Amino acid sequence: MRGAMDRTGSWTVADVLGLPEGRSVRYELLGESLAMSPAPGVCRQGASYRLHVALDATRRTL
Repeated sequence: MRGAMDRTGSWTVADVLGLPEGRSVRYELLGESLAMSPAPGVCRQGASYRLHVALDATRRTL
């Protein structure tokens, strides 16, 4: 991870795909910049799932 933080210059899709996968950090390419954010915790994942179920149920009734 340290290499990603010391890097200067633009990022490409290939650069981001070459980063190590982990459950604690998410990578996102914004233009040519790398954005790193913490992965969502269990509570946020549960809320996201419940929202998905509610939206899916609503879509099915239309």
